[in-house]
Amino acid sequence: MIFQTRRGTPFMTNLRLQWLAMEKKAPGGRPLVPVIQLLGSIDDIVSPDDNLDLVTGRNFIYMDVPFSGHKSILDLGDDPKGSTRKEILRAALTKPEEVLRQKHVLPTDEPLKFQAVVAGKNDKVKDVIFVIHGIRDKGYWTHKIARRVQRAGRPIPKIYSSETSTYGYFAMLPFILSWRRRDKMEWLMDQYVEAVAQYPDARFSFVGHSNGTHLLAKALTVYKACRFDSVVFAGSVVRHDFDWASLQRSQQVMRILNYVATRDWVVAIFPGAFEKFGSELGSAGHNGFRQFKKGESGIPGFHEVWGIKGGHSAALVEENWNDITDFIVQGNPPQTAGRSWIPGKRCWFAVAAGWLAPLLIVGLVALLVAAGWGLWHWTDRLGSQPQILAMGAYVWAVLTILTKV
Repeated sequence: MIFQTRRGTPFMTNLRLQWLAMEKKAPGGRPLVPVIQLLGSIDDIVSPDDNLDLVTGRNFIYMDVPFSGHKSILDLGDDPKGSTRKEILRAALTKPEEVLRQKHVLPTDEPLKFQAVVAGKNDKVKDVIFVIHGIRDKGYWTHKIARRVQRAGRPIPKIYSSETSTYGYFAMLPFILSWRRRDKMEWLMDQYVEAVAQYPDARFSFVGHSNGTHLLAKALTVYKACRFDSVVFAGSVVRHDFDWASLQRSQQVMRILNYVATRDWVVAIFPGAFEKFGSELGSAGHNGFRQFKKGESGIPGFHEVWGIKGGHSAALVEENWNDITDFIVQGNPPQTAGRSWIPGKRCWFAVAAGWLAPLLIVGLVALLVAAGWGLWHWTDRLGSQPQILAMGAYVWAVLTILTKV
């Protein structure tokens, strides 16, 4: 329960999304019951930032309670401090909303940010496109695809807002660690909640590459209030047996387009190997999705393009941006005829690497262990202190490479 109260966790994010949905569906457009949040002036248990939600709680009434901590705010004794707390609580329960708003305080020391959030709601934008990068990538290309989608929507007309925020450079070793991937997923859902609050009437679409595909697929399974109309995956590291059909039945995803490259050995070896070991990572960018048929959709609205020539980022070349845009804006899957690419066969090296991936990973680990073992015995003659220093340097070098590359 404690771990579920962190920012971005499924419980917190679903709660925020459900609150926004409740506000949107309030009968007759009437406002919800006022929410008054009492803030202890010396609360040293809950931080000021954790007390606030400028997105879903921007209409809350925030009131300071002087001389009050996390526990003492409930102490309504007859002493002066307790009497002050009692009066503030009585006012919160009994006074009209307009009177309480006169005592409302800005809940942050960044008033410009708060005012921007409050004024940021936009009912005119009906479409939002998320473009999220993968590992070992700063994501500069995301802005370019987002601009292409925005430009294609104008003649319809469709006004697209874009979300191309970056979670930073993500190296191979952190990517392997499930808790580090979870942190990135929670970051993504924070961006999603803010976009839902800002554009309450919009449909959402998603273009993801590599780890970006995993972030969305994982989020769709644990955040049941998450909804995306159209999804495009490139270099996907999602399991090939991922259950898209159930997500379509629950209306969390309506259309999806998955690209399978001819020589994506990155997906074939690393996520492909972990998939065979039972990991939530997988080889959909190399093997496709089991629920899809080659060249055509096995499920209405779901499409898979086999044979994009190139490696891990083959589907993201500029020549392919119009196809991605057409699918997002118009819902049209790519067609071979008249397009800039010709389907190719998967490279034998990538296929072989996919089959041998578990052995390659085990071999790499064995090589590192053997090198460490050899270094330990080679430095044994130098004495215990140089030996320990040498082993420490070796471990540091290996971890540095894996966390930077």
